[in-house]
Amino acid sequence: YSRRSIIESNIVSNAQNNQISLSTTNNQYNQITLSWAHDLNEQEFYAIEIWRTDIQTIDPLEDYLLATITDYNKNSLEDSYEVGNGISWFYKLKLIDRFGNINYSSIISGNSLP
Repeated sequence: YSRRSIIESNIVSNAQNNQISLSTTNNQYNQITLSWAHDLNEQEFYAIEIWRTDIQTIDPLEDYLLATITDYNKNSLEDSYEVGNGISWFYKLKLIDRFGNINYSSIISGNSLP
């Protein structure tokens, strides 16, 4: 009885032009640490969604929503949810501003130690 909806505003912020940088660590057992940066200020920021998949050929947005970050000051996440050892994971961020504008990071891979 719940479904997602997006109400687009006629107020445009700079989120469409915002660059999101995303990086991962590749030297930990059973976890991958993600860190990111964006150019929104605290008043414009609404949320960051972190998506992940273990299949290289699909967009992470079509697989698993790992977390939704609503704290403007948070810029990293330790992913240890069923990461395992020696597995490659592919991540993508979805940045949402308070006006409903959305921007995406590029897909980046992270590996845990075997």
